[in-house]
Amino acid sequence: MKYKLLANILSRVTTPSLTGRVGEGSIFFLLLLFFFSCGPRENAFRIEGKLKGLQGGELYIYNLDVHNARFDTIQVKESSFIYNSECDRTSPFVLVYPNGTEHVIFVSPASAIEYEATASNLSNYKVKGTEENKLLNEFRDNIAKKNDEKVQDEARQFILSHKDSPVAVYLFQRYYLQNENIPEEDIRSILKELRAVQPGDHDLMEAEGSLKTIANGRVGTKLPAITLTTKQGKKVELNKLQKKYTLIAFWASWMPNQWQFTDRLRNIARQEPRYDAPVRSDLQVVSVSLDTEIYKWEGFVNVDSMIISHVCDGQAFDSPAVSKLGIRRLPAYVLADKESRIVARGFSIDKMQEDVDKLK
Repeated sequence: MKYKLLANILSRVTTPSLTGRVGEGSIFFLLLLFFFSCGPRENAFRIEGKLKGLQGGELYIYNLDVHNARFDTIQVKESSFIYNSECDRTSPFVLVYPNGTEHVIFVSPASAIEYEATASNLSNYKVKGTEENKLLNEFRDNIAKKNDEKVQDEARQFILSHKDSPVAVYLFQRYYLQNENIPEEDIRSILKELRAVQPGDHDLMEAEGSLKTIANGRVGTKLPAITLTTKQGKKVELNKLQKKYTLIAFWASWMPNQWQFTDRLRNIARQEPRYDAPVRSDLQVVSVSLDTEIYKWEGFVNVDSMIISHVCDGQAFDSPAVSKLGIRRLPAYVLADKESRIVARGFSIDKMQEDVDKLK
């Protein structure tokens, strides 16, 4: 890995000697600098971004490793940014714009990534620097003008054609594991194909173990027995709530759209989207935070603890409610009726609002 990073450094040397070439002394100095200063950071990676039409602003970036979650802020200046971090394996990071647009970027230890996008057309972006990004560019081009059904077909073909790639694992998670409309047998079929080629991939091993809990939390099944403790110390048994409907919403303060999500929850909990409107009598809203730093969560929920049951046990994705309901990404929600039967679930704020609006 160290030699790969060295190659990236040398390939970017732009100060020539008088003869038009990098001098031997310069190369020797770079070699010394590299081996003596970069030894402990062989897992480092770098993303250099160019954003046409966006002179300045703030972006967010997070990784998709639920057990090693990372969330950072990126400052854009003069239409560009540089992001330095570390990773221990090839994995996807997600770049988030203020309007909620998300771009997936694959990074590897010792990798140098180039990212380009245009603010007026965020649906079209390119990433260079690893074979995984080249493959993902190709997949995005293939689905650019296809409907949802065709996209799902393309995802299946792409996964099966690149079963040894981390991109196939990401696409499996995105289009199969997190898709509520895909039959369980289809998910297991694709997973079996991937596991045969990548038996040591920990995301696939977790997916195999989580399929049982995902099945338990699917639409049409009943809520499992889960007891939560609210901020006020009250016990809440999710499968024994008395209101006509129960909305269980999963989020965290480190989400890029956390304010939008929590504001929407407040509006949903009331009869009208006003701060002084009466609380709905037919809907119980339970907010489950995946924060590990309790004080950050408390800063968000102190204002509305009387209308929403707020819960945070500090266990993040290891929380019993998360594991038993098969929650794999944020935000997420589960909607159940009075008989504790799940009537809807998903990962979109707007879809959550639509499902609640359909209630009678």
